[in-house]
Amino acid sequence: MPSLRSWGELGPSNFETPRLLLLGGAEDVDVPEEHRVSVNLNQLWFEDTATLETARNQREIDDEIARLRAGDPTTSGTLRTAVTAAEARRNAAEQGLVAVVQSELNARATEMVAELKRDAEAAEFGSASVAFFKAMDAQQRSAGSASTGNATGNGASTGGAAAGTTGMPRTQP
Repeated sequence: MPSLRSWGELGPSNFETPRLLLLGGAEDVDVPEEHRVSVNLNQLWFEDTATLETARNQREIDDEIARLRAGDPTTSGTLRTAVTAAEARRNAAEQGLVAVVQSELNARATEMVAELKRDAEAAEFGSASVAFFKAMDAQQRSAGSASTGNATGNGASTGGAAAGTTGMPRTQP
C-alpha cells in the first residue's frame, strides 16, 4: 500500500495517506481432473485523490483517471492500430519460422531415410557375402572330403597331406 509518511529522522508526516479501496474475488474450478480454471477479478481505486494531488503537485488526478478509464480515442486508436500491425508482423514471422522448421525437418527426414536405405543395402550385401563364403567353404570341404575318401578308399594314395588338395589320387613313381 502506498505511504506518504516520512522515514526515520525526516520528521512527522506532512500528508495523509490516501485510502485505497480494494474489491476482489477469485474462484478455482477443476474441469476434468487434469485441468484447473482460475478466475480472479480485482478492482483498486483511491477513496480520495486530494492527498495525491497535493503530494504530486498535480491537479485533477480524478479527471485523469477517468480519462484513462474511458480511453482517449486518439491515443487508444493509434495504439490499437500499432498493436494490430505488430500482431500481423508477429503472425507472419511465426508462419515463416514454422515453414523454415518444417522444411528443415523434412530435409533431415529425407537424409535419414536415405541413410537407412544405404544401411539396409549394406546389411543385405553383408548377409549375402556371408552366405556366399559359407557356401564356398562348404563346397571346398565336401570336395576335399570326397577327394580324400576316393584316395584312401582305393588304396592308391600314399602322398600324405597333399593327396586331398588336387582332387586326384597321387601315386608314387
